[in-house]
Amino acid sequence: MNMRRTELEIGHLVLESVRPADARVVGEALERELTRLVRERGAPGAGAAAAGDVPVSIDARAGEPPAALGARLANAIYGRLGR
Repeated sequence: MNMRRTELEIGHLVLESVRPADARVVGEALERELTRLVRERGAPGAGAAAAGDVPVSIDARAGEPPAALGARLANAIYGRLGR
C-alpha cells in the first residue's frame, strides 16, 4: 500500500460564539473529523494544497455541543479543500 503524508495547517481559527472553555473541545473534534474524512475519502487534490487561504464560515447552532460544532466545521473545511 502506498501511504502518503498529508498535512493541513489551520493558521487562524475564530470561534466567535464559543465559550473559551469549549474551544479545546471544538478543536479536538475538528481534528478528529478531518482525520476521519481523509482516511475514508482520501486527501483533497494537489490544487487545494496550493490554493493558500481557504476561508470557511459556518454558523453555530443554539445549544449545539462543542464536539458537534467541531465536526461540522471539519466537514465544511474538507468540502472547501475539494474545490
